Amino acid sequence: MRLLISGGRHFDDAAAILGELNRIHAEYPITVLIHGGLPTIGSVAEDWARQNDVHIIRYPANWSLLGKQADTKRNLFMLGDSRPDALLAFPGGRHVHELVQQAQERHIPVVTARIVQLPSEEEYFSDSPEGDSLCQSICAEIISLAKLDIRPVFVRSMLP
Repeated sequence: MRLLISGGRHFDDAAAILGELNRIHAEYPITVLIHGGLPTIGSVAEDWARQNDVHIIRYPANWSLLGKQADTKRNLFMLGDSRPDALLAFPGGRHVHELVQQAQERHIPVVTARIVQLPSEEEYFSDSPEGDSLCQSICAEIISLAKLDIRPVFVRSMLP
């Protein structure tokens, strides 16, 4: 499978990226990994691809030629030129949202990963009203993700 991976410029959760790549690869073997050349997601994805003998295609944005339109133009070109079988989208801004919409318009399956920050053990097991409200908000978030058919990636808080 040819997988295009995308996410926000500041999204750098390597564990979430690796977890989703491993999960997808186990079910649908990835043969080509495509990305936009961001140092965050791109470097983690490329390391994973090299370890799994997966070909890499990188589409860096040409800022000097295209200026503020570089991300948008790169994403359009990347989507058309690379011919992905699916898009794996991590949290990001307007450009990630546009890429997801463009993929859906082209009937390319989109897998979205949404990050849910879990509380620390102290917060989770506290007897305070804040602890109860935190647990309720996490449950509500998980239920809303299930309704949207979005697979959450759980990040465990660490105790100091």
